[in-house]
Amino acid sequence: MPAAPFLRYTPLLMLGIVAGWYLRPPAATAWALWATGLAVLLFSFFSGKQNALGLFAAALILTATGMLRTGRMLEKHPPDFGLRDTTGLRAYQAVLASPVENKPATYRATGRVLSVLTARGWQVARGQVLLFVDKNVPKKPRYGDVLLIAARPEAVEPPQNPAEFDYATYLSYQGIYHQQYLHGEAYALLGHAPPSPLAGRMLGISQAAAQQLHRALPAADEYAVAAAMLLGVRDELDNELLRAYATAGAVHTLSVSGMHVGVLFLLLNFILSLVLRNLPRRQIYTAGVSLLVLWAYAVLTGGSAPVLRATLMFSMFCLANAFRLNSQPLNTLAFSAFVVVFADPLSLFQMGFQLSYLAVGGLVLLYERLNTALHLSDPLAAEAWSLTLTALIAQLLTAPLAIYYFHQFPTYFLLVNPLVMLLSSLGLVAGLLYLCFYWLPGLSGLLAFCCQIGFGGLNRAIAGMENWPAARYGGLWLSTGELWACYGLTGAVCALFLTRNKNWLWVALAPATLLCMSQVYRLAEQRSQRGLVVHHLKKQTALTLFSGRKAVLLADSGVYADVRTQALHLENFWAKAGLAAPATHLRTRTGLPFGTAFGWQGKTVLWLKTDPGRYTLADTLDALLLTHNAARYPLPLLNHLPARRVVLDVTNSRATAARWRAACARQGIACHDVRTQGAWVWQW
Repeated sequence: MPAAPFLRYTPLLMLGIVAGWYLRPPAATAWALWATGLAVLLFSFFSGKQNALGLFAAALILTATGMLRTGRMLEKHPPDFGLRDTTGLRAYQAVLASPVENKPATYRATGRVLSVLTARGWQVARGQVLLFVDKNVPKKPRYGDVLLIAARPEAVEPPQNPAEFDYATYLSYQGIYHQQYLHGEAYALLGHAPPSPLAGRMLGISQAAAQQLHRALPAADEYAVAAAMLLGVRDELDNELLRAYATAGAVHTLSVSGMHVGVLFLLLNFILSLVLRNLPRRQIYTAGVSLLVLWAYAVLTGGSAPVLRATLMFSMFCLANAFRLNSQPLNTLAFSAFVVVFADPLSLFQMGFQLSYLAVGGLVLLYERLNTALHLSDPLAAEAWSLTLTALIAQLLTAPLAIYYFHQFPTYFLLVNPLVMLLSSLGLVAGLLYLCFYWLPGLSGLLAFCCQIGFGGLNRAIAGMENWPAARYGGLWLSTGELWACYGLTGAVCALFLTRNKNWLWVALAPATLLCMSQVYRLAEQRSQRGLVVHHLKKQTALTLFSGRKAVLLADSGVYADVRTQALHLENFWAKAGLAAPATHLRTRTGLPFGTAFGWQGKTVLWLKTDPGRYTLADTLDALLLTHNAARYPLPLLNHLPARRVVLDVTNSRATAARWRAACARQGIACHDVRTQGAWVWQW
């Protein structure tokens, strides 16, 4: 069997990156480890014991290299802007270092910090800030604008609700730890100095292509999907369209990613194999043309990170095929991953990298074996089987990770994905050809029509499938340990299939047992749980009452209809707690002129919405929830409405919350401020 060294080297480099990220060792420690590995390598070379000692030396060197590369990345984008003291930071200069995205109310871009103004004056700094600029500004910001911002950047908050998506960690994987919301008077434009002139030109090409594409697709939804798929421009995608694609399990098609580059790569190979089949060195010519087209497409998308990553991966396959180094495609895939994580260590933690390499790795491992297992004489049936098999392998290999991140699974993925691949491939090819030949009147009209068929048909198919019964199986939850158990089981089953060695059954038994035990334990815990949560929402109040796996949602009227707010802040908790879709009516609820009183599992709660005046209770409440500044001053209300606990949600002003915290502290009453402490979770 041919050697596949990068199947060993790449995991070791990744191990070093993980250690560097979570342990944050000093650079001296990593360099000492690297020097030790080099010494062992030299000793193994001169002693003749190269197998065991050489492998150990490589492990030390590659692990240390991963730690050093991660440390270098952390130095480049430090959380404290590279300053020992940020006291008194009141202004900073930043250059827009990413494409400016068009959001409903703001423009969003990443600002690279150049200098900061502190008590010591202006100081050179480094780091990144996620900027949101109000749309009321006179002119839309653009890549390369240098801004003077008269404000202190705000640290990105950790999750404020239980099981909420950790946006702070997600941004930290991109080297971003701060954010800023800017109005027109909060900043001044100092000039225009793109960090990378090449990137600026690529973005200009991408924007020109988007304008040209809009002429071919005047329908808003068709253009929105086409721009997202072809160019990575997601400005026109609305929440309804995103939700429909998410329900169908096709939301990955709305981002320029490895799938699009892979489709382009396969189509190029197919076409060039027909055109160049009689040439003596067709592999070299095929690789040259493929590389040219793939990298031209990367330029067309503005050089987005997912496309560059996928282009690099398929470029490795092109070169391996050209120079007859493709006997181990897994080694080629591992080599491309090695290059990617060496260049950008934090890409290892990004969802796009993980999903792309899992899907491609699964196809490399399993596709040929499974495709040849079924012999179909009908070419149309064979092609349908090929599409279905590709969708099945990619979906099953990425399913545990998708459930871990998104907590849902598309029920009809076997029906949806082949159709999605067919229509999106048609739209992708027609769209790219249209952008190449838009200046030819007859041909451009035909290609524009094909684009409308591809993207319009895709939208209609997705919209129809969204209404199918049980189109999405939601409320799923996997812990990190369960995720590893799923992939341990998947790996063992794949090894059993590939090697026919029955010992892999015993290996598969261990993660399967752990997974089953974890699920049974969680179900037992969920059956006995009871409590309530006061969630952290901006300008709104929401409570989840739960007992066993049943739940009730009590909230301001706007929350019930706001599907996006529920998805962002509430649904992950419901999934983790195993709660069915919450009811919105509570029998023990009593409406009062100033709020709502209710009992839940033996506890009494009063939710104050307006000032109760002199209303008095004889019995002590288990919890008093104050919202919307119902009582700006705690006395004498605390004497009229005695409570064991007081909860202040985000709808109260900071001044009101401060007064209540001080009063509760004086009287020895437990007080929880949701604004500063996060959601209140009360279980008994």
